[in-house]
Amino acid sequence: MIMETAEEIGRLKLDEIKIHPLHVIKETKLETQGGYWPLELEEYIDLASKFLEYLFPSTVIQRISAACPTESLVAPQWISDKQKVLRRIEERLREKGAFQGTRYKD
Repeated sequence: MIMETAEEIGRLKLDEIKIHPLHVIKETKLETQGGYWPLELEEYIDLASKFLEYLFPSTVIQRISAACPTESLVAPQWISDKQKVLRRIEERLREKGAFQGTRYKD
């Protein structure tokens, strides 16, 4: 379903998009209800890099990670290092010989 969403967003030829993983913040319903397991870093890297491949090539990516004060963050801890997340996504795309728009279909 996520990649179908990426394909549809690609077809819309949006000017800009923000992408970020869901994270759990202290004292929220998501924390107290439980039952939610955040993505591991490598899972997010796989999803985000593949998602980018379906986007219109000139769509500006305004955000590809999340931000949350460390003292408020429950999970996942890896979102605290946005540069690492960005670097890993770029590395994954290079490893696959891919880039934003590789799988884009008009």
